[in-house]
Amino acid sequence: QPSTLNPHPSTLCKERSLLVGGLTGVQLCGMPESELHRMVLAQVGGAGGAALAKRIHSTLWTAIVDAKTRGRRPDGSLITAEMEAEEREQADRAMVAKMALWREREKGLRGE
Repeated sequence: QPSTLNPHPSTLCKERSLLVGGLTGVQLCGMPESELHRMVLAQVGGAGGAALAKRIHSTLWTAIVDAKTRGRRPDGSLITAEMEAEEREQADRAMVAKMALWREREKGLRGE
């Protein structure tokens, strides 16, 4: 069955564990592009290996950038656009309430 990274079965890595060599996800993401290409080319030679290495690197960087730019809570859960909008509305309502409270306090201080 074709991989989502490489639709051509003839150029798939024969042994995936040899490709990553027991690396953790963090190590794989921190690996220099040239080293990743070398590891892939050792498993899958030629133009197919170069194309696969490029696709793997591109997919990794897409995942890394997505993980860094997507809004998340401290517990790791995603913040959707709807949740973000609701939180903004709640903060705006709280600010309006606080401003009204301070207006009333200032009136009291002025003796109005």
